[in-house]
Amino acid sequence: MPPDFHILMRCDEVACERWTLPADHRIRRYAPGDEAAWARIERAAGAFPGRVQAQVEAYLLDRYAPDALARRCLLAVDGAGRAVGVCTAWREPQGLRDVASLHGLAVEPAAQGRGVGRALLDEAMRLFEGLGETPVYARVPVKSLRAIALLMEVGFYPLKTETFGDHENPFDLAAGALRGRLDARTYERFMDTAR
Repeated sequence: MPPDFHILMRCDEVACERWTLPADHRIRRYAPGDEAAWARIERAAGAFPGRVQAQVEAYLLDRYAPDALARRCLLAVDGAGRAVGVCTAWREPQGLRDVASLHGLAVEPAAQGRGVGRALLDEAMRLFEGLGETPVYARVPVKSLRAIALLMEVGFYPLKTETFGDHENPFDLAAGALRGRLDARTYERFMDTAR
């Protein structure tokens, strides 16, 4: 089991290409009541260990302003209308200003590997771009190897010392935890692009 800490990442320029979802899927904005699906997806993807569904739903509603969620939270839904992925183009305070911060990119295990996460990431980055919000930061669990690799594919790089929001930056610990867990090429790129 990997350690439970995060790597901080940053993307200075939005350069996503339009990624195609599976034919019967679409991306839509959050609507009241979606916190149940959001919590289910996050928990299925490994977030919030030890918390039950109701606790995660309550956390999400407390953490995020409901009126802003309708503008900033994206859900991928399958042909049956069931949400299978989520991503939020959020903002976090940093000193006297807010910074763009990608939150909670998560896809249910059964829907992973089909482009759902990539399409959600693409749409969130386009949302940031449309709002003029760059750079974009992300805080990614070191256990989320696919997310780290995906973020690097679209231009995110690891931060060695920089922080954002109220997050600590355990870069050396994260880099050590990722050695041998990321494939050799991805780990080399991870270390080479870190700033």
